[in-house]
Amino acid sequence: SCLEKDLKILDNLLTHRPRPCIILVNIWARACMQQPSPKTWGRSMNRFVRMISAVTLAVGLTATALANNASVYVVHGINGGDLGLPEALPVDVYVNGGLAIEDFTFKAVVGPVSLPAGTYDIAIKLANTDVTVIEASVPFGAWENATVIAHLTEGGAPTASKFTNNVSNPGFFRSRIIAHHTAAAPAVDVYLKRLPLFSPLVVQDFANGEQASASIGSGIYRLWLTPT
Repeated sequence: SCLEKDLKILDNLLTHRPRPCIILVNIWARACMQQPSPKTWGRSMNRFVRMISAVTLAVGLTATALANNASVYVVHGINGGDLGLPEALPVDVYVNGGLAIEDFTFKAVVGPVSLPAGTYDIAIKLANTDVTVIEASVPFGAWENATVIAHLTEGGAPTASKFTNNVSNPGFFRSRIIAHHTAAAPAVDVYLKRLPLFSPLVVQDFANGEQASASIGSGIYRLWLTPT
């Protein structure tokens, strides 16, 4: 399956990394899986389970922020097809009125960007237009490591969420996996099982806009979702 291919990245990071690392997994929309769902779950969950993508971002623990600045990653997590537009959905990102990211497309990641602590006014517009689709005021603290993701709410409306990343050392021969639910879908239960015989880690009622994390050992993992 597509998810199994995506999880090969996790396997490489967890078994061959030279140092402890942080793995960010963003659950968003991409049509790939052919996994059926219960009839009672309805179309939304069936579509959600088919459209899981694991996006990984390793953050080296040896990197240090400039002075006391925040380190910020920006992710475009909106599939234009969900809005009746081209999948790439190019947008321009403005910060405090100035153009910061131009022609930013679906699944693209920018960062880390070093920003002085403070609150920033962010506006996301359709590329080369004055049509604003998302506006938000986002605070960043000194030395904070954060990810800002443009995504859809459970009901399908464009929004942006900030997640603070715990990039402290997870321990020798261990990694920390961080998951974000940013798909236009209801809450799910997430299972992460180390193969072959370990009991799975379970995150219940994982809802749109939420973040979950866990410290895990090296190995090969299976990830799956079920209706809450």
